[in-house]
This record gives sequence, C-alpha cells and structure tokens, in this order.
Amino acid sequence: MVRLEASDLPGLRPVACIEEGAEVVPGTPVMHDRARPEIRVVATVAGRVERVETGLGRRAVRVVIRPEGRAMAVPATAAGDTRDVMLAHGIWPDLRTRPFGRVPDPEARPKAILVNALDGAGVAAAQGAPRALGHGLRALCDLTEGPVILCQHGGVALIPAEGRIEIDTAAPRHDGMAFRLRRRCSVAHGGEVWILDVQSAIALGRLRGEGLFDTTRLVEIVAASGEVVGLHRMALGADLADAIEEAGWPRPVSRSLRRNESRIDPRHEPGPPSEQVLGPIVPVPALTATLPMRLRAIPLLRALQIGDAEAARRHGCLDLVEEDMRAASAICASGANYGALLRRVLDELEAGG
Repeated sequence: MVRLEASDLPGLRPVACIEEGAEVVPGTPVMHDRARPEIRVVATVAGRVERVETGLGRRAVRVVIRPEGRAMAVPATAAGDTRDVMLAHGIWPDLRTRPFGRVPDPEARPKAILVNALDGAGVAAAQGAPRALGHGLRALCDLTEGPVILCQHGGVALIPAEGRIEIDTAAPRHDGMAFRLRRRCSVAHGGEVWILDVQSAIALGRLRGEGLFDTTRLVEIVAASGEVVGLHRMALGADLADAIEEAGWPRPVSRSLRRNESRIDPRHEPGPPSEQVLGPIVPVPALTATLPMRLRAIPLLRALQIGDAEAARRHGCLDLVEEDMRAASAICASGANYGALLRRVLDELEAGG
C-alpha cells in the first residue's frame, strides 16, 4: 500500500479531492489545501484508491492507494513558470519555511532557498543526476531574488556554482541545515527562507529538462548498529515494513515513507513530550555542540523546557525546527524531547504573530 499522509503538510488544512475506488496515475490530485486549492498532493503510483480517511470537518487524514505495477518516472508536461509546475505536480508541499517549518504560501518570496544535500541518499541521487539537479536549481532561482544554496558535506561540488546558485561545502560533517541557515541567512531577526530536499530539486529538474515526472526517492535504511544497510528506491508513501525488517528492526505497523524523508533510522523516532518531571540540564560541551555556533544552547534548552516562548525567540529558536533538536534530545541528561518542546514554542510564536 501507498499512504499519503496529511500530517506531512504542516500549516495546511487538507481536504480530499478523490473518492474511494477511483483509479489514479502518478500526478492525479488526491488532496488539496482548503484555503489555497492550488497547493495539492498527488498520487505517486498508478493504482486504485483503497481508502480515504477524514477527520473533523471533513479534514483529510490520509489517502491509501493500492499500487498496480512498479513506481517509475512517467512523461509529463512542465509548461508554465516554476511555481505553477511545482504546484501542478505536487512538489510544492516539499518546501518548508524557516521560521516555523511550514509549507510556504505560493504568493510569498523568500530571501533565499537552501537545498539539502547532506544525507547519503541525497548525495547518491545528485551524483546520478547532475543535469537534472542543475535544471532544478536554476528553476528554483525563479522563486527568489536571493541565492539558491546547495548544501553538502565538503568534497567536490555536486555541480558547479553559477549565477545565483551557490555551493556550501564549508561546514564539518556533523553540521545540519540549521548550522548552514544560521551562518548564511538567519531568520532569527526577520525574513523567510525556504528549505528543499535535493531529491525534490532533482524531480523538478527532470520535469523541466526531460519532461518526466519522477515520484520515486532514494532512501537509506539504518540498522540498530547505526550502519547504513540498504539504499532503496521507492515512491513517496510506499510501505517501509519489508525494508526495515531486512535491517533487523521489529516489523513496524503501517510505516510508510514520509514526505522529505530519505533516511530511516528507528532509533530516532521519539514520541510526543511526556508529562514526566524532566531532569536537570548538564551543560557539557557535547550538548552545546549540537546546536549552531553563536546560538546560546543551554539558555535555549532551558527556555524550551519551561515553555518560555519569548526567551526561546531571543536565543534563536526561529532558525530551528524539530529535526535540528534530535542530537540535543539524545545527549541531554534531562530526558527531554526537545523537538516536540520546540514545536510547542514555535506554534505559540506563530499564533502570536
């Protein structure tokens, strides 16, 4: 089964636009945003809609498709400007804003776009499709007056820099997107930057350069030892149970490939914050190093623990999203899930304007 999850669309209110039993092909719209219907989610495989799950107010929860055949790139028309192409083919929801980590408004223009090529699956995809990556990065330049920055871990640039396309290879291997954002174009004091996974940029480039719509992505599967044991190509929403079981993990229930997910590591799937009393924060150097330079990590973590949104803002939380707090959650002796605590604070700051 292929499961397309509405929870992958932060900031949107998705509604289904397909009925159970309908036949779909890659690119068929299955969900769209209630307020901005041009933002759509599309089928990633050919098949039949098995189930459409909705919640309160007919809000979409997920669309489940029974695939017929293997997922593959299909011919597609890529007429129109970049914004229209991304909206029409369901690539727009892959974009995320900083601050707040939302799907951006199509009418907005960020001060920069950062393309994430920091993980092994993304690098492998880029090395196998440099022409498509170049087409995709050039297309992204249409969405901003600022730079489009390809972020990678050192080594030879995946493609040459040109025009407003810049290559960021300077940071050490452990640095994530928050480190790049903080150094290159922080939003802590205003403005908006968009983040896009490199495989989505490649998919855009294939549309623009080859007229092919590719809904598949390369995915790394990590074993309990931390070693990458498999690199699989599969469609967005595809069932991951077999691949994870092959890596030696207990077989998951209804685990599918989520949007912008390219590394499956069951060790890093914490639940929501519990109501247990958290322990103290021990300010060890390793904990401080989990967050970007020039960001006072310990005061920020304390602000997140007590839910002080304004203090968290002063200490730079607007440059961060949940995934940036994974290492801090693993290292801190307090037992806090800082990703979930950060989300609570970001939601409060967003609601307050």
